Amino acid sequence: MLRFNQGRYIPHGSKLLTAFDAVSEGTSSQNIAQVLDAYGKITFVLLGEFQDIPPTATKTITLVGAVHGNPIAGSAEDLSDFGYAWFRLFGLGRKEGWFTGHPYEVIPGWLNGVQTGLQNLKAGKGGEEQVA
Repeated sequence: MLRFNQGRYIPHGSKLLTAFDAVSEGTSSQNIAQVLDAYGKITFVLLGEFQDIPPTATKTITLVGAVHGNPIAGSAEDLSDFGYAWFRLFGLGRKEGWFTGHPYEVIPGWLNGVQTGLQNLKAGKGGEEQVA
């Protein structure tokens, strides 16, 4: 079995036919290329070459404006239907608790709290995002 996406598995011999690369930089395309079917489909959120993805796979770019019905920056597609479906799924996940935000800690003092937050990060205290 291949480990993939926080404990979800793709059994040996199974194919990942579609992928949404919400990072689209660093090694994200390399990681997806390890499990994406050679004729699969993948969409990215940033422009790039993504040479790790097989040339036989279908590559698209999904930009924020396109999911709101306003294609921009080289994306000629109107992806408002995709945006509608995604945000419904997003809302359901929030409601049912299986899609949660990143934990954070609010540090009092607004800008005066920035130093405390930076000191906490340097000291390795807390895995949460520090917000002043």
